[in-house]
Amino acid sequence: DGSTDDTLQIVRSINDPRLRVLQSPHAGQSVASNLGAAHAKGQLLKFVDADDVLLPGHLSAQLEASRSADNCLISCRWGYFQREPSNLKPPHEHVQRDFSDPLEWIVTSLTMDEGMMGVWMWLIPVGIWQKAGGFNPCLTLNKDFDLSIRLLLASSGVRFAEGAVYGYRKGLAAAV
Repeated sequence: DGSTDDTLQIVRSINDPRLRVLQSPHAGQSVASNLGAAHAKGQLLKFVDADDVLLPGHLSAQLEASRSADNCLISCRWGYFQREPSNLKPPHEHVQRDFSDPLEWIVTSLTMDEGMMGVWMWLIPVGIWQKAGGFNPCLTLNKDFDLSIRLLLASSGVRFAEGAVYGYRKGLAAAV
């Protein structure tokens, strides 16, 4: 997304054939994420924000849950952390279970839990992503909420991956 620091050079210095670098002029996170998704080769998408972490076993737990989940989003546990993700304590939420009705997941999240709708919480089948239309590049606020609602409505439900834990960094001052 038009990074002006040394990110591009650092990533290009990594010698790994699985890594593919896409370069674009600065147009915002939504445009950059949509570009990455358009070039993805797999059948599943996972987004991770730059300052967050996937705790060990996250992806394997979500992949395992996806095996019996045609046209479903795969959700995870999550919790806030500031500096050290090993101190993260994911709260119990009512959405930490399977849902065959995506509308029920939305209502439960908004009325009984924190209503977190980060796109990072999902392992997304490409077909659902395509039907939902990706991130809206016109939005800078609530872009994750908007896309999560569209992903849910494009799905046949949600499967919960108990062993998948996402660390959401919160409370550090932004870099200038």
